[in-house]
Amino acid sequence: DSDAVLAILNDRTLSEETKCNYIWKLATSLEKLEDIQCEVVWDKLMEKGLLLQSEDNLLYYYERKGFTNQLVTYVNAFRHAVDFRGKFQEKNEVKSSLFDKVIKSSTLKLDKYEQLSSTLGYYYTSFAIQDIEYDRMEILIKNRIVRMNEATLQFMRENYKENMTTYLAADMEGYLAIM
Repeated sequence: DSDAVLAILNDRTLSEETKCNYIWKLATSLEKLEDIQCEVVWDKLMEKGLLLQSEDNLLYYYERKGFTNQLVTYVNAFRHAVDFRGKFQEKNEVKSSLFDKVIKSSTLKLDKYEQLSSTLGYYYTSFAIQDIEYDRMEILIKNRIVRMNEATLQFMRENYKENMTTYLAADMEGYLAIM
């Protein structure tokens, strides 16, 4: 029963070691990360697959612990598409920060990279981030996260030559307007 599990995980008299040992023997999944006060056990619950895979839990974790390797592993394990469309309107600053981390990530699986980058609701009017892998840049261009303008066009020519055909094809009208 999840109430009993939460009572144990939130019991301040139990050591972190005891809680972690308990998690390794646990089979009960938990729905909401915010119900677990002891942040030390969060990674263990995620690692063991005992935390519901949800955008709520993803954002709650990110807001408190950042874009950690454990969070990436958790997201990569999602069995469903990650979709932030229409969610968390009140948390735009957190979502914007997450978006920037996602864009620079090379460890998210490509499908999760695309799902996150395209549903957080942000794009770059001016883009100047270097060292994004070819496939990830293709995703950013295809989903119109990297927009056409003179400065970005110049940056793309200098830093992403291999992605130029896709970049130009994605917004030929914008390109012709610049020329």
